Amino acid sequence: MDSLMDKVDRAKPITDICQQLEVAVRCGQKMKNHTALGVGGEIDAIAYPETTEAAAMLVSELEKNNIPWSALGRGSRILAKDKAINRIAISLKLLEEVLLFKDIENREDKLVQVHGGYQLSKLAIATVDRGFCRLENFASHLGTVGSAIHRNEQQGLFMSALEGFTYVCDGKIKKIENSKLFEKTDLKYPCLILGASLDVLKIKSAYGQEKYSSTVARLLKKRRDDLLGTWPVFEEKIKGHSVAKLIADAGLKGFSCGSAMIATHNANFIVNKGNATSTEMLDLIEQVKDKVKKHSGIELKLALEVWE
Repeated sequence: MDSLMDKVDRAKPITDICQQLEVAVRCGQKMKNHTALGVGGEIDAIAYPETTEAAAMLVSELEKNNIPWSALGRGSRILAKDKAINRIAISLKLLEEVLLFKDIENREDKLVQVHGGYQLSKLAIATVDRGFCRLENFASHLGTVGSAIHRNEQQGLFMSALEGFTYVCDGKIKKIENSKLFEKTDLKYPCLILGASLDVLKIKSAYGQEKYSSTVARLLKKRRDDLLGTWPVFEEKIKGHSVAKLIADAGLKGFSCGSAMIATHNANFIVNKGNATSTEMLDLIEQVKDKVKKHSGIELKLALEVWE
């Protein structure tokens, strides 16, 4: 276990950089309070830049000083271990939440400009409230725009609307102005998505305009019911197979290790029943991988980021 002096020594260069850049920072935060799974030990610090420029400068300074960092959205794709985590997390939650809807002249497009830390659930609701029922399936999503881009959300449903985005890599702001270029772009880890432009009319909606209100309400209720859980645990498609079905066919819905459980409504969803540890989560994941491999011969691939 780290001593108090060790923590102070690690925190000082981080706080010095953040103070210099006028970036808010909180040291010694427990990751269990910042992740959807509700598990995780103490991280060195979480920084909250309020502008994209400050975010880029922060990444540059951290990398110059060889300080490990990771992007922290809503914590929906993170499994943090229950021990000291020696890195700084960068959250964009304090960025000004400006959501711009733009009509493109002489085109039947509806562009939305949004920053990378914007919650997908808020984006979905704002979009359908303006009469564009294209993103309502994301009303229950715990993640952010940045995580959706980084993870190719829902087999391209979200990505089909992507017109371009900006991101920070190697301490520099970079721009992808054409979604086709994204296919040829290797987003290094760690990578901080700053903002994106979306054409919401390119997304095929599963619901008619008259049904969107009840659909959003239902999905928001589902989100409240699943607050201590996250998905997908594993990559959603392997060799053309639905991973949720592979897990369900192996009889693993409701399977648990301690307080970590495979959800009954979606077998690729992992739930914290209240006081699970990261060890229980990891044990559950390994047992599911082993049992699915024995049942179907297919090896599952983890979609969560493990922080340690």
